[in-house]
Amino acid sequence: LTFPVTKDRTVVATFAKRATFADVLNGDGNYEAITQLATRGIINPAGVNGSGRFEPNRGIVRAESAGLIARAFGWNTEQRDNPFPDRCDPQGQNCIDAELWNNVAALAFHNVAFGYPGAPTCEGAGTTPPCYLPRNPVLSAQVISFITRAFNEQGGWQKPATDTPGLYPNVPEESGHRLDLVAYVANAGAVPGQPTTGPFTGYDQPATRRFSAAALWQAMNAYYSVNRLP
Repeated sequence: LTFPVTKDRTVVATFAKRATFADVLNGDGNYEAITQLATRGIINPAGVNGSGRFEPNRGIVRAESAGLIARAFGWNTEQRDNPFPDRCDPQGQNCIDAELWNNVAALAFHNVAFGYPGAPTCEGAGTTPPCYLPRNPVLSAQVISFITRAFNEQGGWQKPATDTPGLYPNVPEESGHRLDLVAYVANAGAVPGQPTTGPFTGYDQPATRRFSAAALWQAMNAYYSVNRLP
């Protein structure tokens, strides 16, 4: 970090051994993103269920995505009321653990996760609106929206007032993700694995853990590489 020495400052450097996973080798295209996030505790450095494996190509569900965002922005320590009724499945089983459910509540409080307001969507899942559907896969476009809204909330990014129609033209306006995509590209660059001209392939398909890590680290790296000291 380069910063101007315009007054007395105290600089504290904190070092940590890089976290590694048995299934994410040096040379993997997302090695840097995954291990950097794990070293910071944003990704569990012990791996999935303490296995030492990250399982990069496995899908990520909406509750897990909330945990990733909450830890990245320090919201995981907040205690918020959760507005969603679907912590457990319709049979009262398969409940989201308390930590992740609190992370979902934090995202709702910070205007990152709005849930689904429509009765057909929620009732079709056996619950009532607004619902979060925490066990459902998170889509690739939703990952970008979560990240963008989180940076918007902390004042780092500004959401544009108008769309850029030529950017990922296959993503429809009614998806609700277009302005989030424009903001992400303006602040962090092209969506990982996607060009800035042409379609956003798989925008409406379940995101992988690999993609989620790459998108978040790219945004964090772009944001924190800029001098923001007063």
